[in-house]
Amino acid sequence: MNTTPPTSLANLAAEGRFAELEEQWMASVEEGRFDLADCREAAALLARAGAADTAGALLACLLEQLPDTEPDEELLAFAEEAVKLALGDRSVRAQAAALHRRAGRPELGALLATLEQKDGAEQREVVLRCLPLKSGSYVEAAGRSGPERIEHIDPAQGAVVLSDGSDQRALTPAAAAAELTLLAPDDFRALLRFDVAVLKEKAESDPSSLVQAALAASGGRLEWDSLKKLLLRGVVPQAGFARWWNRARGLVERSPMIQVYGDKQPILILRTTPITHEEEIVARIAAAPGALDRIRLAVEYLGSIGAGHAPQDSLLRDCARLLAEIAVDASAPNPVALLAAAVHAEVVERIGAGAPPLPGLDALFARAGGFGDASALLEDEELIRRALVFLRERAFAGWAEAYAEALPGAPGRLTDMLARTLLAEGRGEALARAIQLILATPDRHGHGLFWLWKAATSGALNGAPCTIDRVAITLALLRLMDRWARSAKNQVTEEQRALLGRMRVAVAANKYQAMNVVFDDCDGGGAVQLHQALAFNQGVTDVARHQLQEALKARFADAILGRKELWEEDVIYVSARGLKVREDEYQRIVNVDMVKNSTAIGHAAAFGDLSENAEFTAALEQRDFLSRRANDVGEEIRRARLIPFESIGTDKVNVGTTIRVREAGGAEEQTYTFLGPWDADLERGVYSYLAPFARAFLGKKVGEVVEVASEQGARRLEVLSIERAAPPA
Repeated sequence: MNTTPPTSLANLAAEGRFAELEEQWMASVEEGRFDLADCREAAALLARAGAADTAGALLACLLEQLPDTEPDEELLAFAEEAVKLALGDRSVRAQAAALHRRAGRPELGALLATLEQKDGAEQREVVLRCLPLKSGSYVEAAGRSGPERIEHIDPAQGAVVLSDGSDQRALTPAAAAAELTLLAPDDFRALLRFDVAVLKEKAESDPSSLVQAALAASGGRLEWDSLKKLLLRGVVPQAGFARWWNRARGLVERSPMIQVYGDKQPILILRTTPITHEEEIVARIAAAPGALDRIRLAVEYLGSIGAGHAPQDSLLRDCARLLAEIAVDASAPNPVALLAAAVHAEVVERIGAGAPPLPGLDALFARAGGFGDASALLEDEELIRRALVFLRERAFAGWAEAYAEALPGAPGRLTDMLARTLLAEGRGEALARAIQLILATPDRHGHGLFWLWKAATSGALNGAPCTIDRVAITLALLRLMDRWARSAKNQVTEEQRALLGRMRVAVAANKYQAMNVVFDDCDGGGAVQLHQALAFNQGVTDVARHQLQEALKARFADAILGRKELWEEDVIYVSARGLKVREDEYQRIVNVDMVKNSTAIGHAAAFGDLSENAEFTAALEQRDFLSRRANDVGEEIRRARLIPFESIGTDKVNVGTTIRVREAGGAEEQTYTFLGPWDADLERGVYSYLAPFARAFLGKKVGEVVEVASEQGARRLEVLSIERAAPPA
């Protein structure tokens, strides 16, 4: 069927040999050895040459002689082309319609049937525009929201019936020709609306083509968030999106038609001209402005291998040569040169045999240093780690010094890794030097100080062969936080402000757990320093500042507030018996006296005019008195503390002591006991320590003379002895 004639029909048509063309055409049809592509091209040439009738007759003959089997896609496409070439030929239209009906596609017949009703140039143009429309095709109409799908074509019911997924509408062929634009069968927006299962299958089998289709449907550019929103509409489950993207990203980056800008949430661009991933890397390396930028690109390429990217030896070799040049360049800062050597080693490991060597490694190690500026130079935790690990793996003798030099300024988790390595390798002296540098220059090494404080308070540095002063470290942290918080915006970087926020959170975490560890290490002097560092500290929140200061005062009241004697404290010291007396009084007022008063008010109110009711007025006054009394007694009970008889010293007169006195120049001795205000019993010589008589003796020692007032005038009493009083029974 597809045997090509010795001389193609198209050549005969192009040369104007129409008689030979007709003869060969008919012979090939009768023998069943025609080529559809050759026939279509020959008919097109005939039509352009003004022999449209001849073209129509030949096409009709071919279509009529086709085997009586179900037509394939190629044959159906040829039938549509035949109608376009010979639209005025009814025989061609009839045969093409018959072919489509045999294939289970009556649309072409339905459209061509309209020509039987009204032939003419305008109607022919409508049919030509409607020929590509078929049941199941996706189309778009101006002014409509999103794609539509052709459900079926039936001239009797408006010709073209469309659905937007929920509602249907019908168009005449003329309206369909004017309004509808045919979309590709794999149009992303159409599949998202009508057949999301196809997109789901693409998401699993070919993520890059899925993303490319989404880009094509979105004007060629998508931000990551927008792509995510599109795909979460049933294509990729929300719970598994991050996992899907991690797998798909490498494949997307490898697509010649997609450009990916950015790291975590990139911008995706649909290219107009395809470019391979390797070609892109080569172009970016060539355009990189500096050595560090070239190293980063090499690292990026290495990281992409295994994430949908297969390594390309030629590009790896180019990277190795480039890295070797940077590593031995004497003008390159040492951390940059060492990083180039570290990445070169990884590239060589991937290439294997025949990889370009790195000359001058000894010379590179000889100038190893400058790692205090590694963070500023390399600006990336992973890059710094690569360079430092390379030193240790190559058994460089000065690796510990390099670790200690880099540690104070190292970002993030790298600081912890460096410290753990130094401890594990028995290099505590190097770690101690790093800690000293952090504490000496905290403003420069904020990350290091924050790490040091967390490590010290969490126990990570327990057993370190150097002194870990948690109080000194915490003082440095609090003072740094206050300085940063008070500094103007142009004096503190955004990174420092972000770090200050993390410090605030860490200080208050787990109900100040880390700060409580520090308080456990405190003595009085350290507590005073911490209390002062917290006072008016703008680096911590108001709530944290208040709660931490109160916690310090509760633990170290004497050191922070100064030691107070019992009689100087803002409480009321009493014995247990005295406290019970007061509590009983309170209960009597509340549960007895106030209840009786309430009853009296009710009875008095029952006797007519209240304005002239003396009993009612007296009851109200009694209520006010009882209420004030209850409040006063309740407040006194709240302030009450039991006298600590067991711990009271006898070196001076105090609350809870009994003294023996003698009037100066006299022989008679008297005994006085000083207890709480609710313990006073003057007949037994028990005084409230709040009374003026008692206050005159408080704090005095044996042998001192105290002048007190009495009804007989001033008396001068000498303290003979001081004893601890027995608690009243």
